[in-house]
Amino acid sequence: MNTIYTSLKLTTIDSWLAPHAAALIAYAETDAIFGLTLATMVQEEQWSTVLGPHITPSRHYQPTTTETAEDILDWIMYELLTHPEARVSRSILSTWVANYEAPQDLIWGLAMTDTFGPTFTGQPKKHHNRAQLQIVVDTNWAHKQSALALSQTTHELSQALLAIELRKAGGKISSLHPDTAEWSMGGSATELLETDQETLAKLHKTAMDEQLHHQLLSQASTIKAIAISPSVNDALVHELV
Repeated sequence: MNTIYTSLKLTTIDSWLAPHAAALIAYAETDAIFGLTLATMVQEEQWSTVLGPHITPSRHYQPTTTETAEDILDWIMYELLTHPEARVSRSILSTWVANYEAPQDLIWGLAMTDTFGPTFTGQPKKHHNRAQLQIVVDTNWAHKQSALALSQTTHELSQALLAIELRKAGGKISSLHPDTAEWSMGGSATELLETDQETLAKLHKTAMDEQLHHQLLSQASTIKAIAISPSVNDALVHELV
């Protein structure tokens, strides 16, 4: 593994992938078998280590199950293999694996099994009960809207959010985060919730602070609605609303 002592800024693709790479590592620390899968795949690539901006993993991007983690790993490895300019994202993983030590009992336990882990297809898999696109609206504002107007608002917000993510993903649905890709192909639902202004402000602040994908509807400098990407764990909204 080579080490390059130059500080790099995030490229467009890095700003898209790096937060999810950091979140995968955070999940790997909680799941020993997945950690070994991740380490094995990254070690095989022998990517260079570079100096770049520190990426703090958001727990709201962190997978909640092994199945979800493997889907995200499949996606992110495919994207890294097809985007050599994502050097910071690669370095996040290669730096982690350089210090990784697999538990010996785990290695022996898996020695007699078949190949484990995902394959680099880059294609989202269909699953049930995956993350939804969530839209949270101001209760007082929503009650003044007709059913048609509210429906149009939610549609416009969700489509604007998808358009932003598609641009970051190079215009390819297969390059979207697996949960967003599944939602865009009709494999997941949209959840509409109501709350007060204070909660909307907290939700927006968290999304901004942790750089979570979202889209706002504001009027007169007041948030009326916010759409949260399917790539963000549903728990973010459910903890607040």
